[in-house]
Amino acid sequence: MTEGKSRRLGSLRVVILWLTPLLLSCFLAGCSIPIGVTRVTSSTSYHQSTVNPLGEGVLSNSATTVLQRYDLRQTYAADPVKVIRFLSETAVKDERRDLLYALAELGYLHGERLRGSNSWENVALAKDYFLLSAVYAYFYLEVPQRPEHRRD
Repeated sequence: MTEGKSRRLGSLRVVILWLTPLLLSCFLAGCSIPIGVTRVTSSTSYHQSTVNPLGEGVLSNSATTVLQRYDLRQTYAADPVKVIRFLSETAVKDERRDLLYALAELGYLHGERLRGSNSWENVALAKDYFLLSAVYAYFYLEVPQRPEHRRD
């Protein structure tokens, strides 16, 4: 080997020795997941997993998932009527039953909020949302699911 080749080979080894740990640390840092775990009691865990609009006045995890699917969580907080209208129009085209379930919950929860308001007009309008909720709950329970949407 010539002296020039051995120098290049030596400098290449130095670069590799410095570059390998650097690349390895970047790779491992990029693979870390920003998810944490909080220790809770079994009763708290059960309560968090079974939250619903009837007992707590908040959406269940299933209804929240539907809102997240269509990126509507913030819109629902600002304008629930707009979200209910959008999901109703979407349910006509989309045959996933979780839309019907979410619409039943959204309608019920909005009706409860209207019923608790100080305006007589809102209290009267609450009945319409309770009816809407009942209709969507009926469709959710009674309309058969197409085979490609079933979970077996």
